[in-house]
Amino acid sequence: MAAAMIKAGQFSQTQWAQALGAALKDAEAAGAPDTDEVYYLAALIALEGLSADNGVGSDEQAERKSAWEEAYRRTPHGAPVQLGEA
Repeated sequence: MAAAMIKAGQFSQTQWAQALGAALKDAEAAGAPDTDEVYYLAALIALEGLSADNGVGSDEQAERKSAWEEAYRRTPHGAPVQLGEA
């Protein structure tokens, strides 16, 4: 997701690295273990923060998250997830 957003010009590689690094540092400071789940959550926090910096508010982020959750729930296993009606 971050690579696609960088390619689309939403933010730079440097901004991504700084945001992800800060989220990982915060997780470490909070005593979080070094796991894939913690890394994933840090990446999500970084993406949400960069999206907010680009004018995507928390309500819009919640709507997008809900739309993606609905899309992956209705997508057959192994098929690409697509937003919108199946």
